[in-house]
Amino acid sequence: MSLWTLYWTFCAIGAMTFGGGYAMLPLFQHILVAEYGLLSPADFANMAAISQLTPGAIGVNMATYIGYSQHGVGGAFAGTAGLLTPPFFIALVVARIWEKFRRSPAVAAILQGVAPAMFGLIATALVFFGENSLLQRPADENADLSSPSVAVDAGNVLIFAVVLLLAWRTKLSVPVLLGVSAAAGIVVH
Repeated sequence: MSLWTLYWTFCAIGAMTFGGGYAMLPLFQHILVAEYGLLSPADFANMAAISQLTPGAIGVNMATYIGYSQHGVGGAFAGTAGLLTPPFFIALVVARIWEKFRRSPAVAAILQGVAPAMFGLIATALVFFGENSLLQRPADENADLSSPSVAVDAGNVLIFAVVLLLAWRTKLSVPVLLGVSAAAGIVVH
């Protein structure tokens, strides 16, 4: 994929996504993993985890990392700029017309319609990451996932349950919980 194609691919993702970085992840996965094959599903999941750990928005971090993995610093710039260009111009247009249309029933209806779509995109990301972290996959990435060789990874389910309980019962920060998860993953696996 050329730098120009990389830029326009991320522009398309940035233009089609409402709801932030987690809503972008299914589009990243579909376009960059399934369609273009730039990353394997496992690499994509790992890159998303790293993007969540680093400061900044997860979508921007993903665009930067994916761009960098393809074309170095130029790719990082192209991916990031591509992802941010459409929202920048959309925000400029919305800011100019917001006061005029703020109380419009049509605008309220549009925003109410976008909310379930954002929820669906975020749920898709949840399913993708749950599937990639809680299931044991065959070594062949192209294997049939409904085959008996796919099983629940008990160690990862235990880590998930413990961290979920910690998040619910304590006030530990996300980086601390991710660190606990990483340490538990090293011990379990």
